[in-house]
Amino acid sequence: MLTLIEAYRKANQIAQVEFTGDFFDHKHREVSASDPDKGLHKMATDIISTLLHALIIEEGMEVSSHFFRDLAMTYQSIAEEG
Repeated sequence: MLTLIEAYRKANQIAQVEFTGDFFDHKHREVSASDPDKGLHKMATDIISTLLHALIIEEGMEVSSHFFRDLAMTYQSIAEEG
């Protein structure tokens, strides 16, 4: 999670890195939509909680309904470009 926070802080200094080959072991998890304490559901909750804590407490950002609206619109726009 610290990597994600540092990426936000250094947004103008980011480079893309490809993880290819047999040496990269991705841990697949079940979605677990019905149980928020397991799998990807828990992982996603932990990631967003840590990120929001960093943005609000450490960076002093105001996170409002406008923030989430703008975030969703930006995400959709970038996804449609790709």
